[in-house]
Amino acid sequence: ENLRVVCQCCEGKGEVPLSDDLQRTYQVALKMPKITAVPLAKLLKWNGSVTAINNRLDGLVKFGLLTRTKNGREVVYAAAK
Repeated sequence: ENLRVVCQCCEGKGEVPLSDDLQRTYQVALKMPKITAVPLAKLLKWNGSVTAINNRLDGLVKFGLLTRTKNGREVVYAAAK
């Protein structure tokens, strides 16, 4: 299933498909009630930087698919309701 999100380029008047990377990140993140970037990177079997995973998670927050809360220095993501 290819999720579609509101386009950021046309003032929210259209929709675009979610990129494959964001789609996979979102699907894996939904398997947990709450998740942070490091465990998500492990679940994705990601060998790159954790910053890249944080950027993906922040992108999903901007599209309204996840919420972001801070717990001290840790940033916790969860499915948006």
